[in-house]
Amino acid sequence: MHVPAPAAGVRLVLLIFNRTVEAQFARLLGARGARCSPSEMSDARFGSNPRRSTDTLAVEVACIGSVHVGVALRQVEVGGLSMRIAEDGPPGGPVVLLCHGFPESWYSWRHQLPALADAGYHAVAPDMRGYGGTDAPADPHAYTQLHTLGDVVGLLDVLGANEAAIVGHDWGSPVAWTSALLRPDRFRAVVSLAVPWAPRAALSTTALQRMVFADRWFYFLYFQEPGRAALQHGGLSHRWSTPR
Repeated sequence: MHVPAPAAGVRLVLLIFNRTVEAQFARLLGARGARCSPSEMSDARFGSNPRRSTDTLAVEVACIGSVHVGVALRQVEVGGLSMRIAEDGPPGGPVVLLCHGFPESWYSWRHQLPALADAGYHAVAPDMRGYGGTDAPADPHAYTQLHTLGDVVGLLDVLGANEAAIVGHDWGSPVAWTSALLRPDRFRAVVSLAVPWAPRAALSTTALQRMVFADRWFYFLYFQEPGRAALQHGGLSHRWSTPR
């Protein structure tokens, strides 16, 4: 692998989430590799979240002229919530908001972000409430559809966008459906992957699942007992949705 020498004018910051890859790049780049604090990053910053601030190695590798530098990460404030977003494409382009599922992060959309950017869209993929580099409120009642709807509407405000197309996958799909249902003035199109629209049932989701699965294991029901997953997985359950 050849890494060209840096040139004046353009800085490329490479984010490495895997420690094995980090070691490989450190050997490859030698003195040219440098650790950067989040405040020192230009095109990719993780903000003030202490859990994320030490997880990333930034390596300045090369000048790439006027070539598009790809996905950028930054931290934004949305309704009192510190939210990490990944974005690609022209800032003035039509906004496409990408909502991931469980247990995922913006990284699930790493292939779609540049594809949408190449088509002229401003593609934005947040870490949803409770995932990755976004704040995780301790109160389980802070994760209703109205809360997540408020997050995506607030994100549009931060982006300065009057409207957007919204895409959801898995648990992100109900967010997309709810957003278009309750705020059609802000969300003009919906794309849903894996989860179709369904009206609110007479019974809660967990009650229905207990009837269907009875004593069989199902992940929805597994996570209903606070602390169980963290205990069984050595306290590392908060890292499941973090790319490594």
